Amino acid sequence: MIKRYQRTAIPQYLIVGIILLALVGLGFLSKFMMENLSFMDYFAIPWAAGRAWLLEGQNPYTSNIRSLADEAIRSSGFLGILPETSGLIHPMINLLFFLPFSLIPYSISRILWVVLLGLSVFLTAYFSLKLMGKWTGWGGKFALILFSVVWFPAVFSILTGDLNPLVILLIVLSVHFIQIEQDTAAGFLFAAVFGSAPITLIPLLFVIIWSISRRRWSIIVAIFSGLAFLITVTILMFPSWPIDWLKVVLAEFSNWEWMRTPLSQIAAFLPGIEQFLSLALHGIIGLYLLVILITSARRREKEFSWFMCTVLVIAYLFNPTNQLSAIVLLIPAIILVVKVLGERWRLIGKLFSWIVLILIAGVPWILVSPEIYFAENHALP
Repeated sequence: MIKRYQRTAIPQYLIVGIILLALVGLGFLSKFMMENLSFMDYFAIPWAAGRAWLLEGQNPYTSNIRSLADEAIRSSGFLGILPETSGLIHPMINLLFFLPFSLIPYSISRILWVVLLGLSVFLTAYFSLKLMGKWTGWGGKFALILFSVVWFPAVFSILTGDLNPLVILLIVLSVHFIQIEQDTAAGFLFAAVFGSAPITLIPLLFVIIWSISRRRWSIIVAIFSGLAFLITVTILMFPSWPIDWLKVVLAEFSNWEWMRTPLSQIAAFLPGIEQFLSLALHGIIGLYLLVILITSARRREKEFSWFMCTVLVIAYLFNPTNQLSAIVLLIPAIILVVKVLGERWRLIGKLFSWIVLILIAGVPWILVSPEIYFAENHALP
Protein backbone atom coordinates (compact mmCIF):
# COMPACT_ATOMS: atom_id res chain seq x y z
CA MET A 1 0.00 0.00 0.00
CA ILE A 2 1.43 3.33 -1.03
CA LYS A 3 1.39 5.95 1.71
CA ARG A 4 0.33 9.41 0.77
CA TYR A 5 2.04 12.26 2.57
CA GLN A 6 0.23 15.52 2.98
CA ARG A 7 2.16 18.44 1.61
CA THR A 8 2.90 21.32 3.94
CA ALA A 9 1.36 24.51 2.68
CA ILE A 10 3.76 27.18 1.50
CA PRO A 11 2.34 29.78 3.93
CA GLN A 12 3.43 27.53 6.84
CA TYR A 13 7.01 27.54 5.56
CA LEU A 14 6.69 31.28 5.13
CA ILE A 15 5.55 31.70 8.74
CA VAL A 16 8.44 29.59 10.03
CA GLY A 17 10.86 31.59 7.90
CA ILE A 18 9.47 34.89 9.18
CA ILE A 19 9.81 33.70 12.78
CA LEU A 20 13.43 32.63 12.21
CA LEU A 21 14.26 35.94 10.57
CA ALA A 22 12.59 37.76 13.45
CA LEU A 23 14.71 35.84 15.98
CA VAL A 24 17.91 36.61 14.05
CA GLY A 25 16.85 40.25 13.84
CA LEU A 26 16.13 40.25 17.57
CA GLY A 27 19.66 38.99 18.19
CA PHE A 28 21.25 41.82 16.19
CA LEU A 29 18.87 44.38 17.70
CA SER A 30 19.66 43.21 21.23
CA LYS A 31 23.39 43.49 20.56
CA PHE A 32 22.95 47.04 19.29
CA MET A 33 20.79 48.02 22.28
CA MET A 34 23.11 46.46 24.86
CA GLU A 35 26.06 48.33 23.34
CA ASN A 36 24.26 51.70 23.34
CA LEU A 37 21.80 51.65 26.27
CA SER A 38 22.41 51.16 29.97
CA PHE A 39 20.41 48.24 31.32
CA MET A 40 20.07 46.19 34.47
CA ASP A 41 21.65 42.79 33.83
CA TYR A 42 19.95 39.95 35.71
CA PHE A 43 21.69 37.35 33.55
CA ALA A 44 25.36 38.02 34.28
CA ILE A 45 25.49 36.76 37.89
CA PRO A 46 23.72 33.41 37.22
CA TRP A 47 25.89 33.01 34.10
CA ALA A 48 29.07 33.66 36.10
CA ALA A 49 27.92 31.39 38.93
CA GLY A 50 27.23 28.52 36.57
CA ARG A 51 30.50 29.03 34.71
CA ALA A 52 32.57 29.17 37.90
CA TRP A 53 30.88 26.03 39.20
CA LEU A 54 31.05 23.97 35.99
CA LEU A 55 34.47 24.99 34.67
CA GLU A 56 36.39 25.85 37.84
CA GLY A 57 34.63 23.90 40.57
CA GLN A 58 33.86 27.00 42.64
CA ASN A 59 30.91 27.40 44.95
CA PRO A 60 28.30 29.37 42.93
CA TYR A 61 27.11 31.12 46.12
CA THR A 62 30.46 32.73 47.02
CA SER A 63 30.89 36.50 47.03
CA ASN A 64 33.47 36.57 44.21
CA ILE A 65 30.80 35.62 41.65
CA ARG A 66 29.76 39.25 41.41
CA SER A 67 33.28 40.35 40.42
CA LEU A 68 33.39 37.62 37.76
CA ALA A 69 30.08 38.86 36.34
CA ASP A 70 31.25 42.47 36.37
CA GLU A 71 34.43 41.54 34.53
CA ALA A 72 32.43 39.64 31.88
CA ILE A 73 30.21 42.67 31.25
CA ARG A 74 33.18 45.03 30.89
CA SER A 75 35.00 42.75 28.47
CA SER A 76 31.87 42.35 26.31
CA GLY A 77 31.44 46.06 25.62
CA PHE A 78 27.83 45.96 26.81
CA LEU A 79 26.52 48.66 29.13
CA GLY A 80 25.02 46.27 31.66
CA ILE A 81 24.71 47.17 35.35
CA LEU A 82 24.57 44.45 37.99
CA PRO A 83 21.65 44.43 40.45
CA GLU A 84 22.36 45.34 44.07
CA THR A 85 22.96 41.81 45.30
CA SER A 86 26.13 40.34 46.75
CA GLY A 87 25.91 37.27 44.53
CA LEU A 88 23.64 34.53 43.26
CA ILE A 89 20.20 34.51 44.92
CA HIS A 90 18.58 31.90 42.65
CA PRO A 91 18.07 28.40 44.10
CA MET A 92 19.94 25.65 42.32
CA ILE A 93 16.71 24.55 40.60
CA ASN A 94 16.61 27.89 38.79
CA LEU A 95 20.33 27.88 38.06
CA LEU A 96 19.77 24.81 35.87
CA PHE A 97 18.13 27.08 33.27
CA PHE A 98 21.37 29.07 32.95
CA LEU A 99 23.90 26.21 32.90
CA PRO A 100 23.88 25.56 29.11
CA PHE A 101 24.57 29.27 28.53
CA SER A 102 27.37 29.31 31.14
CA LEU A 103 29.43 27.09 28.83
CA ILE A 104 29.34 29.79 26.12
CA PRO A 105 31.29 33.10 26.26
CA TYR A 106 29.25 35.87 27.87
CA SER A 107 28.83 38.16 24.84
CA ILE A 108 27.36 35.32 22.75
CA SER A 109 25.31 33.70 25.51
CA ARG A 110 23.82 37.10 26.48
CA ILE A 111 22.46 37.58 22.94
CA LEU A 112 21.14 34.00 22.83
CA TRP A 113 19.45 34.53 26.21
CA VAL A 114 17.68 37.64 24.88
CA VAL A 115 16.48 35.67 21.87
CA LEU A 116 15.20 32.90 24.14
CA LEU A 117 13.30 35.38 26.32
CA GLY A 118 11.86 37.10 23.25
CA LEU A 119 10.68 33.74 21.97
CA SER A 120 9.23 33.02 25.43
CA VAL A 121 7.08 36.16 25.37
CA PHE A 122 5.96 35.37 21.81
CA LEU A 123 4.99 31.81 22.76
CA THR A 124 3.29 33.01 25.96
CA ALA A 125 0.96 35.15 23.85
CA TYR A 126 0.52 32.36 21.29
CA PHE A 127 -0.47 29.69 23.82
CA SER A 128 -2.63 32.20 25.69
CA LEU A 129 -4.59 32.61 22.46
CA LYS A 130 -4.90 28.82 22.16
CA LEU A 131 -6.29 28.65 25.70
CA MET A 132 -9.18 30.88 24.64
CA GLY A 133 -10.20 28.71 21.67
CA LYS A 134 -10.99 29.87 18.14
CA TRP A 135 -12.45 33.35 18.38
CA THR A 136 -10.37 35.62 16.17
CA GLY A 137 -8.60 35.53 12.84
CA TRP A 138 -4.93 35.75 11.99
CA GLY A 139 -5.08 39.54 11.99
CA GLY A 140 -6.34 39.68 15.58
CA LYS A 141 -3.84 37.03 16.70
CA PHE A 142 -0.97 38.90 15.09
CA ALA A 143 -2.03 42.17 16.73
CA LEU A 144 -2.28 40.59 20.19
CA ILE A 145 1.07 38.85 19.87
CA LEU A 146 2.64 42.07 18.60
CA PHE A 147 1.17 43.94 21.57
CA SER A 148 2.66 41.36 23.96
CA VAL A 149 6.13 41.57 22.42
CA VAL A 150 6.40 45.38 22.18
CA TRP A 151 4.79 46.08 25.56
CA PHE A 152 7.37 47.94 27.68
CA PRO A 153 7.35 45.43 30.59
CA ALA A 154 8.03 42.62 28.11
CA VAL A 155 10.82 44.54 26.36
CA PHE A 156 12.31 45.44 29.74
CA SER A 157 12.20 41.79 30.86
CA ILE A 158 13.79 40.57 27.64
CA LEU A 159 16.61 43.11 27.56
CA THR A 160 17.48 42.86 31.26
CA GLY A 161 17.66 39.08 31.06
CA ASP A 162 15.17 38.31 33.81
CA LEU A 163 14.19 34.66 34.15
CA ASN A 164 10.48 35.43 34.65
CA PRO A 165 9.40 35.43 30.95
CA LEU A 166 10.68 31.86 30.57
CA VAL A 167 9.01 30.80 33.82
CA ILE A 168 5.71 32.39 32.77
CA LEU A 169 5.87 30.62 29.41
CA LEU A 170 6.23 27.28 31.19
CA ILE A 171 3.23 28.11 33.41
CA VAL A 172 1.04 28.98 30.41
CA LEU A 173 2.31 25.92 28.54
CA SER A 174 1.46 23.69 31.50
CA VAL A 175 -2.08 25.14 31.57
CA HIS A 176 -2.35 24.33 27.87
CA PHE A 177 -1.23 20.75 28.56
CA ILE A 178 -3.85 20.43 31.31
CA GLN A 179 -6.47 21.67 28.87
CA ILE A 180 -5.54 18.98 26.31
CA GLU A 181 -5.19 16.34 29.08
CA GLN A 182 -1.42 15.95 28.88
CA ASP A 183 -1.30 15.83 32.67
CA THR A 184 2.16 14.37 33.21
CA ALA A 185 3.86 16.99 31.04
CA ALA A 186 1.90 19.74 32.82
CA GLY A 187 2.97 18.47 36.23
CA PHE A 188 6.63 18.27 35.28
CA LEU A 189 6.56 21.84 33.94
CA PHE A 190 5.07 23.12 37.20
CA ALA A 191 7.80 21.28 39.11
CA ALA A 192 10.45 22.92 36.92
CA VAL A 193 9.30 26.45 37.83
CA PHE A 194 8.93 25.83 41.57
CA GLY A 195 12.19 27.71 42.19
CA SER A 196 10.44 30.96 41.18
CA ALA A 197 7.99 30.66 44.08
CA PRO A 198 7.14 34.41 44.33
CA ILE A 199 5.17 34.15 41.08
CA THR A 200 4.49 30.39 40.82
CA LEU A 201 3.33 29.44 44.32
CA ILE A 202 -0.27 30.72 43.96
CA PRO A 203 -0.85 29.16 40.49
CA LEU A 204 0.70 25.92 41.72
CA LEU A 205 -1.60 25.86 44.77
CA PHE A 206 -4.65 26.43 42.55
CA VAL A 207 -3.62 23.64 40.15
CA ILE A 208 -3.07 21.17 43.03
CA ILE A 209 -6.48 21.91 44.61
CA TRP A 210 -8.25 21.80 41.23
CA SER A 211 -6.51 18.54 40.27
CA ILE A 212 -7.55 16.89 43.54
CA SER A 213 -11.15 18.02 43.07
CA ARG A 214 -11.23 16.68 39.49
CA ARG A 215 -9.32 13.49 40.43
CA ARG A 216 -6.56 14.29 37.96
CA TRP A 217 -4.04 12.43 40.09
CA SER A 218 -1.40 12.22 37.37
CA ILE A 219 -0.89 15.99 37.65
CA ILE A 220 -0.23 15.72 41.40
CA VAL A 221 2.10 12.76 40.96
CA ALA A 222 4.04 14.52 38.19
CA ILE A 223 4.43 17.74 40.23
CA PHE A 224 5.78 16.09 43.36
CA SER A 225 7.85 13.43 41.59
CA GLY A 226 9.36 16.06 39.31
CA LEU A 227 10.15 18.31 42.25
CA ALA A 228 11.67 15.40 44.18
CA PHE A 229 13.78 14.50 41.14
CA LEU A 230 15.09 18.06 40.72
CA ILE A 231 15.94 18.45 44.40
CA THR A 232 17.62 15.04 44.54
CA VAL A 233 19.70 15.61 41.40
CA THR A 234 20.82 19.09 42.44
CA ILE A 235 21.78 17.88 45.93
CA LEU A 236 23.76 15.01 44.40
CA MET A 237 25.56 17.49 42.13
CA PHE A 238 26.11 20.08 44.87
CA PRO A 239 25.19 18.75 48.35
CA SER A 240 25.54 22.00 50.29
CA TRP A 241 23.49 24.24 47.99
CA PRO A 242 20.34 24.49 50.18
CA ILE A 243 22.35 25.77 53.16
CA ASP A 244 24.54 28.07 51.04
CA TRP A 245 21.49 29.46 49.25
CA LEU A 246 19.61 30.10 52.51
CA LYS A 247 22.64 31.97 53.90
CA VAL A 248 22.69 34.28 50.87
CA VAL A 249 18.92 34.83 50.97
CA LEU A 250 18.89 35.60 54.72
CA ALA A 251 21.80 38.00 54.29
CA GLU A 252 20.17 39.81 51.34
CA PHE A 253 16.69 39.99 52.83
CA SER A 254 17.47 40.55 56.50
CA ASN A 255 14.44 42.85 56.97
CA TRP A 256 11.01 43.37 55.38
CA GLU A 257 11.84 46.54 53.44
CA TRP A 258 12.28 44.58 50.21
CA MET A 259 8.68 43.33 50.29
CA ARG A 260 6.65 45.71 48.11
CA THR A 261 3.81 44.06 46.25
CA PRO A 262 2.02 45.88 43.41
CA LEU A 263 -0.91 46.34 45.78
CA SER A 264 1.44 48.13 48.20
CA GLN A 265 2.59 50.36 45.37
CA ILE A 266 -1.01 51.23 44.53
CA ALA A 267 -1.71 52.07 48.18
CA ALA A 268 1.36 54.34 48.22
CA PHE A 269 -0.48 56.81 45.96
CA LEU A 270 -2.43 57.83 49.07
CA PRO A 271 0.27 58.27 51.75
CA GLY A 272 -2.21 59.35 54.42
CA ILE A 273 -3.97 55.98 54.47
CA GLU A 274 -1.23 53.89 52.82
CA GLN A 275 -0.94 51.27 55.54
CA PHE A 276 -4.70 50.84 55.97
CA LEU A 277 -5.33 50.78 52.22
CA SER A 278 -2.55 48.26 51.66
CA LEU A 279 -3.99 45.91 54.30
CA ALA A 280 -7.49 46.35 52.88
CA LEU A 281 -6.42 45.61 49.31
CA HIS A 282 -4.42 42.53 50.31
CA GLY A 283 -7.32 41.33 52.47
CA ILE A 284 -9.95 41.76 49.75
CA ILE A 285 -7.86 40.12 47.02
CA GLY A 286 -6.82 37.38 49.46
CA LEU A 287 -10.46 36.59 50.28
CA TYR A 288 -11.29 36.53 46.57
CA LEU A 289 -8.44 34.07 46.00
CA LEU A 290 -9.74 31.92 48.86
CA VAL A 291 -13.20 31.86 47.25
CA ILE A 292 -11.65 30.77 43.94
CA LEU A 293 -9.70 27.99 45.64
CA ILE A 294 -12.72 26.75 47.58
CA THR A 295 -15.13 26.85 44.62
CA SER A 296 -12.64 25.40 42.10
CA ALA A 297 -14.13 21.93 42.68
CA ARG A 298 -17.49 23.10 41.29
CA ARG A 299 -16.08 24.57 38.10
CA ARG A 300 -16.31 22.75 34.82
CA GLU A 301 -13.07 21.71 33.18
CA LYS A 302 -13.59 24.09 30.24
CA GLU A 303 -13.65 26.99 32.74
CA PHE A 304 -10.24 26.04 34.13
CA SER A 305 -8.25 28.30 31.78
CA TRP A 306 -10.49 31.29 32.56
CA PHE A 307 -10.01 30.96 36.31
CA MET A 308 -6.30 30.33 35.79
CA CYS A 309 -6.06 33.74 34.12
CA THR A 310 -7.59 35.29 37.25
CA VAL A 311 -5.16 33.37 39.46
CA LEU A 312 -2.22 34.65 37.40
CA VAL A 313 -3.43 38.23 37.93
CA ILE A 314 -3.61 37.61 41.69
CA ALA A 315 -0.14 36.04 41.60
CA TYR A 316 1.15 39.27 40.07
CA LEU A 317 -0.65 41.45 42.61
CA PHE A 318 0.83 39.39 45.47
CA ASN A 319 4.35 39.26 44.00
CA PRO A 320 6.48 40.41 46.98
CA THR A 321 9.45 41.61 44.93
CA ASN A 322 7.31 43.75 42.59
CA GLN A 323 9.51 42.94 39.60
CA LEU A 324 8.42 44.62 36.41
CA SER A 325 8.96 41.38 34.51
CA ALA A 326 6.15 39.76 36.54
CA ILE A 327 3.61 41.88 34.63
CA VAL A 328 4.02 39.41 31.77
CA LEU A 329 1.73 37.23 33.93
CA LEU A 330 -1.13 39.52 32.85
CA ILE A 331 -0.90 38.65 29.13
CA PRO A 332 -3.37 35.70 29.29
CA ALA A 333 -5.86 37.80 31.29
CA ILE A 334 -5.58 40.73 28.86
CA ILE A 335 -6.29 38.42 25.92
CA LEU A 336 -9.26 36.93 27.81
CA VAL A 337 -10.71 40.41 28.43
CA VAL A 338 -10.36 41.29 24.73
CA LYS A 339 -12.16 38.06 23.82
CA VAL A 340 -15.03 38.58 26.29
CA LEU A 341 -15.59 42.21 25.26
CA GLY A 342 -15.60 41.29 21.59
CA GLU A 343 -18.07 38.43 22.06
CA ARG A 344 -20.51 40.32 24.30
CA TRP A 345 -20.46 43.81 22.83
CA ARG A 346 -19.54 42.94 19.26
CA LEU A 347 -18.19 45.93 17.33
CA ILE A 348 -18.32 48.35 20.27
CA GLY A 349 -16.54 45.86 22.51
CA LYS A 350 -13.86 45.24 19.92
CA LEU A 351 -13.25 48.95 19.35
CA PHE A 352 -13.12 49.64 23.09
CA SER A 353 -10.75 46.75 23.80
CA TRP A 354 -8.37 47.73 21.00
CA ILE A 355 -8.32 51.35 22.13
CA VAL A 356 -7.47 50.20 25.66
CA LEU A 357 -4.78 47.87 24.30
CA ILE A 358 -3.17 50.69 22.35
CA LEU A 359 -3.17 52.83 25.50
CA ILE A 360 -1.69 50.01 27.59
CA ALA A 361 1.02 49.48 24.99
CA GLY A 362 1.79 53.16 24.36
CA VAL A 363 1.52 54.88 27.75
CA PRO A 364 4.47 53.04 29.39
CA TRP A 365 6.75 54.08 26.52
CA ILE A 366 5.58 57.69 26.88
CA LEU A 367 6.29 57.59 30.63
CA VAL A 368 9.88 56.42 30.14
CA SER A 369 10.64 58.77 27.24
CA PRO A 370 12.49 60.81 26.08
CA GLU A 371 15.37 58.91 27.76
CA ILE A 372 14.46 55.24 27.62
CA TYR A 373 16.04 53.76 30.73
CA PHE A 374 16.44 50.06 31.41
CA ALA A 375 18.91 50.35 34.29
CA GLU A 376 16.38 50.19 37.13
CA ASN A 377 13.36 48.12 38.02
CA HIS A 378 10.34 50.33 37.34
CA ALA A 379 7.79 49.64 40.05
CA LEU A 380 4.84 50.27 37.75
CA PRO A 381 4.73 50.44 33.91
